[in-house]
Amino acid sequence: MPVANDYESVIVAALTSDDDATVPAVAGLRLCGYSVRDGASGASTFDIVNGATGAAAGKIVRVNVAAAGSETVWLPEGLPCPLGISVDHISGDVDLVIYYRRLNTAA
Repeated sequence: MPVANDYESVIVAALTSDDDATVPAVAGLRLCGYSVRDGASGASTFDIVNGATGAAAGKIVRVNVAAAGSETVWLPEGLPCPLGISVDHISGDVDLVIYYRRLNTAA
């Protein structure tokens, strides 16, 4: 049975373009949530991607944030992201925190 390691996080401040390999690929990688705040630039949109680049085809979450809005989303079991976690910027300016963990599959 896989054993979950503790949650980890990475901060992407002032996201205005793709952020490639936000979390590099590793066995057992899971996206467990995100927290986002719009930089008052107007509505913002981005995709969280299972892939080495924001342009990768594995879009797993589309996030839309109202001007000056914010939200936090938890995915307790996590979504598998064996190819890494990247961000595909579409519009706006956001501060983003991505929460993830690695499952130890050798338990």
